[in-house]
Amino acid sequence: MNEWMATVNELKPTGSTSQNSRPKLSVIRNDCEKNIPKQELCRGCKGMGSCKQSPPGMIPVEIEEMGQKYEVLRMCKYERQRREQAKINRLFRDSQVPIIYSADSWNDYAVNNDNRAAVSIAQQIAKNSGRLPNRKSVLFYGRRGCGKTKLAAIITNELIKQGESVLFTSVPDLLAQIRRSYDVGNTQEVIKGAQNADILILDDLGTERMNAWVSEQLYLIVNARYNNDRTTLVTTNYGPEQLTDRLTVTNIQGKVIDEAPSERIMSRLYAMCKFVEIRGGDRRI
Repeated sequence: MNEWMATVNELKPTGSTSQNSRPKLSVIRNDCEKNIPKQELCRGCKGMGSCKQSPPGMIPVEIEEMGQKYEVLRMCKYERQRREQAKINRLFRDSQVPIIYSADSWNDYAVNNDNRAAVSIAQQIAKNSGRLPNRKSVLFYGRRGCGKTKLAAIITNELIKQGESVLFTSVPDLLAQIRRSYDVGNTQEVIKGAQNADILILDDLGTERMNAWVSEQLYLIVNARYNNDRTTLVTTNYGPEQLTDRLTVTNIQGKVIDEAPSERIMSRLYAMCKFVEIRGGDRRI
């Protein structure tokens, strides 16, 4: 049966029948005529707070399938709205958007000539499940404080309002979570959470010092998302060439040890994402 239906009573034919007579119907548990007053309870209803049905938000209706009549419960519009809002509230809790941005919308983002093109692209992907019409994700780059994280958070908030599941994390926080997971024993769970999230926001890529371990974790996540065609939005303070350098494995003195991991990660980011610059100075000052 449909998702909004739950069977309550089946109406079965009773009494003798013949070729020229139609069977009379009797109700096993409820009299069919009781459907009408039950539905009348909904007249003038203004929402779940004043619902008189039992269970609340479910309307008794009668349907017929293959000659059998059933009383079923249909979800009313207020119960449907309540469930949709509960889902959205849960998605917001799970998204890990920074509290300072958790209530932000497009009205909270100051648009100017420096960021107008980036905001237009952000609005496109917010309307298209986190992607551009050509299916590409987006990497936003620009100077510190130019509004990248705020813009990514607003995209997240708008996607969640549409019922999309989004995980927002800064790269340093994600790496710290992976490090802590070694003590708890849930490392694979943490990594797979980032690999398999429907939509992943990776904020502040390139701020961590790149060593072999960091490089391996980033590659595991980016490569898995590339292979499985999962939507991945990225923000970074660095342009493409600078980011390539930042993702190169170095020692403590800054000497280059291995360029290959950077090349592998950047190759996948180029394939997955459109690189979009946000110009302008530090908005936090």
